[in-house]
Amino acid sequence: MLESASGGQINSIMLRGYLQNNHSIPKADEIESFQGAISFGVPGIYKNVMKIDFSGLYPSIMRQYKVHDEKKDPLKLFLTLVEYFAEFRLKYKKLYKETNEKYYDDMQGALKIFANSCYGFLGTNGLNFNSEKSAAFITEKGRELLKYTIEWATNKDYEYWKSLTENKEEAEDETT
Repeated sequence: MLESASGGQINSIMLRGYLQNNHSIPKADEIESFQGAISFGVPGIYKNVMKIDFSGLYPSIMRQYKVHDEKKDPLKLFLTLVEYFAEFRLKYKKLYKETNEKYYDDMQGALKIFANSCYGFLGTNGLNFNSEKSAAFITEKGRELLKYTIEWATNKDYEYWKSLTENKEEAEDETT
């Protein structure tokens, strides 16, 4: 059981890794502020709404672009942690789907929290391996992906979405 914020736990894991490698420990930087996520929500009641969800947006960005602070984390332990949390989450998520055992769902849920916390860890004051530059890069890429997705989705009509949904449901029915 964790008794402190997950960013502190990630920092502790990083500290241990660097100490085991007889490597120096960086000082925490003061995080000022950086542009975060975007929201274009318009209040109201809507019909025929489709949800588009990214699968682990920030962890995916960290993995795709190999986000780490080269000065603070030359051993790239941060990337190792992100990969570990993401890969084992997928493993446990698959096992849960295959077995429906709550243990696997709990494990994938905990690993999801840690994978997502890796971004927050970078943008938090008081942590040795924090990195405003890296956190800002992640949110920048996230905004780019969201804007692209919004542009893509607004050029589609309802019939297109309906056919995609129906085809997906038909495909799922055939595999079960």
